[in-house]
Amino acid sequence: MQKFIVIVTNEILGNSRHEMTLDEIKRFNLCAYRLAVKSAKNYGQEYSDGMWTVRAA
Repeated sequence: MQKFIVIVTNEILGNSRHEMTLDEIKRFNLCAYRLAVKSAKNYGQEYSDGMWTVRAA
């Protein structure tokens, strides 16, 4: 099962880094999930949107 690194960059909520599967990301945040699906289709390439960054682990 493929895992992804989800990086959250936010001055107020704090920065964090999580290693998760697609199912876990879907329950965590839909924006991060959209980026993870895009990454999975493009050989693990890194994608960002606002405070979310996702890439293959």
